[in-house]
Amino acid sequence: GYVPEDDMPALLSNAQALLFPSRYEGFGIPAIEAMATGTPVICSRAGALPEVVGGAAVCLSTLSCDEVIHCIDKVRSDSAFRDSLVRKGLERAAGYTWDRCSQRLLSAMAERTHPSESAVSSRDVLHPTRPTQTSVAAGGDG
Repeated sequence: GYVPEDDMPALLSNAQALLFPSRYEGFGIPAIEAMATGTPVICSRAGALPEVVGGAAVCLSTLSCDEVIHCIDKVRSDSAFRDSLVRKGLERAAGYTWDRCSQRLLSAMAERTHPSESAVSSRDVLHPTRPTQTSVAAGGDG
């Protein structure tokens, strides 16, 4: 059901993980919000999610029940793995600010109107760094 926006940080920060098995996701703001509160993220590889979460989340290879259960169990039972996801998630989420977003948008717009004067290319705006995905295959670590 509906949760007021002001209640989301408390809910997310008290969750053991955000399970986000979306089949279509336009960008992935819920994943960023969870990472910003120190909540590990388990998500699908739909839409921009793999690029948004980078190596700071578990990206499901499939949406099979076995894989989802395995990943939830791993995040809950392996404190070192969980702590790593929390640390990486906080670092990753820190890169997503509205100020940075607006600066990149303005830079991309400037490039379109004055290509030789722009400091940031549209490729940088559309595809920031692409770290390796953190993956947990059913039945294995990794």
